[in-house]
Amino acid sequence: MALLSASALAVEFKPYGRALSPKLRTQHAKRPLVVHFWSITCPPCLANCRNGEGRDEKKTADFVFVNTEAKNDRPRAQDRLDRPASRLAEHYGFADDFVERLYFER
Repeated sequence: MALLSASALAVEFKPYGRALSPKLRTQHAKRPLVVHFWSITCPPCLANCRNGEGRDEKKTADFVFVNTEAKNDRPRAQDRLDRPASRLAEHYGFADDFVERLYFER
């Protein structure tokens, strides 16, 4: 059994910025897409991310999880994704210092 370091298991957050939503829809046009926005202060959101919500649906849909915290809170968000099930999705994090601006992006 090989041991993996914590950094090897770490989820990589891609930057989620303005106008990314249409690009995601284009990239995943061939399959249904579920985009789940989540925060470290939302217990139901954390449960969905950790438990790999949609694990069975993963066969027929693509999952994208978007963390809504500012960049300086990303380590706290990373700590919340400590289970292998969270690796079933693509992960993005808000990449704008003014996160409120991204709340209303389409």
